[in-house]
Amino acid sequence: VSIGTTFQWLTSLGIHPGAVQRFVALPTYGKAQKAAIFFVFGMGVVKILTGAVGMLIYAKYKDCDPVLANFIDNDRKLVPYYVMDVAAKFPGLTGLFVSGIVSAAL
Repeated sequence: VSIGTTFQWLTSLGIHPGAVQRFVALPTYGKAQKAAIFFVFGMGVVKILTGAVGMLIYAKYKDCDPVLANFIDNDRKLVPYYVMDVAAKFPGLTGLFVSGIVSAAL
């Protein structure tokens, strides 16, 4: 799955007008190449972190599924539920998570 989505993501990066415009707008080919390398590196970090969060959630709830236990309605609410479950003992951390989600959506 990870390999397939990586190739899909790279091809969409190469043909998506917004992505192509970012690289074409740079003054030299070398700078465009560096930007593409940094982008691929950054997306690799995001993929690794996303996978790590998924493994953490799996490890936490491997014996008790919050969806089947009716703690949450559907599996799309699993990450916020995990944050509320784990970070509830740290004041302000859940608010920081929510503000990060809202600011990322802007």
